[in-house]
Amino acid sequence: MMMMMGNDGKPIIETDDRRIVDVPYNTKPYNDSPTRKDSGTYRIVASNKWGEDAAEVEVVVISKPSAPEGPLVVSNIKKDGCKLKWKEPLDSK
Repeated sequence: MMMMMGNDGKPIIETDDRRIVDVPYNTKPYNDSPTRKDSGTYRIVASNKWGEDAAEVEVVVISKPSAPEGPLVVSNIKKDGCKLKWKEPLDSK
């Protein structure tokens, strides 16, 4: 048996996009639609009648971030440019 714990410490619930394919001596977790919020440390636990073993894996999803948070602050305005400042996107943390 194989169980995967999410980056929030809760077991991963299988869906159409998230699944665990388990065949003898080979288990693979799949996430067909990852987003940046899926990044984090996952714990994989394999067990059978002889015992249990676990490992942690760090997952980093690299993709286009969501839109930056406002407000947009414009400063240092000159004829050839200006300085723009805004808050990080919510999914960058």
